[in-house]
Amino acid sequence: MCIRDRESLDRPGELTYDENDLKIIETDLHQILSTAGENNANVYMMNLPSRDLFNSTGKSPVMSEEYKMLEKNLSNIVSGQGGVYLSFYDYIIEQKIDPDILFFTCDPHYSNYGVSILTDFIYSQYKND
Repeated sequence: MCIRDRESLDRPGELTYDENDLKIIETDLHQILSTAGENNANVYMMNLPSRDLFNSTGKSPVMSEEYKMLEKNLSNIVSGQGGVYLSFYDYIIEQKIDPDILFFTCDPHYSNYGVSILTDFIYSQYKND
């Protein structure tokens, strides 16, 4: 396995996709949502934004708009097939939560505090549905 040097990344991973990647996601989501519909199950989907994404979009309005377009595409795919797309990214921005407190300082994973914020967000969305 080849792991890219984190310093060499110009863009956060969430923004390194193309139309073919979206088509693959759309096909996979169609299968998931079809199966869920056949079983009367609800599907909630979200993309967990990385620290790199928050840092990049905070410094670049262009990258921020690119990510919002990605989320819009994902939301259209999911909601168009009966699912619900949740934007944790928008929630963090709207609530003015400092993204740095969501992550461990020693690695890129969500910290216990970040997971608790995420859990509260998911519960609030599910409760309102």
